[in-house]
Amino acid sequence: MNTKKFLSVLSAFAALLLVSGGCKSAPPPAPRDGELAGSFWKPAGSPQSAYIEFIGDGRVVGSTGSNRFFGPVAYAEGKRIRIGPLAATRIPGAGKKYEDEFFARIEEVRGYVLDDDKLTLYNEDRQPVMELVRLKPQGRRQ
Repeated sequence: MNTKKFLSVLSAFAALLLVSGGCKSAPPPAPRDGELAGSFWKPAGSPQSAYIEFIGDGRVVGSTGSNRFFGPVAYAEGKRIRIGPLAATRIPGAGKKYEDEFFARIEEVRGYVLDDDKLTLYNEDRQPVMELVRLKPQGRRQ
């Protein structure tokens, strides 16, 4: 290959690299926090120590009473929400049936209604999945 042709091909390749480098896709947007961020809830009728906390940064943490869990939460327009997938500790105990039901319900959540100190989580068909009551965090971040 002669030098002139080589430089021409090299220039074209360099130009292609510059153009393609400028077209990199933008990083995904940071998780958007909804109005639930910073709130702390107890499922109605649950064991005394069960709770769920929407901690912000697109994350949720909590306890089923026996085991702790954590995972992502995604908010969308119109009070749409999706929680999970959740990761949890799995210490065996008497609350296993409650935990299985709790996690199954959380997986169904697609929307919510916030009414002061009451939070109702709904499935895709707008059927209530879980009712929660607001707690005041004691010694926890807000």
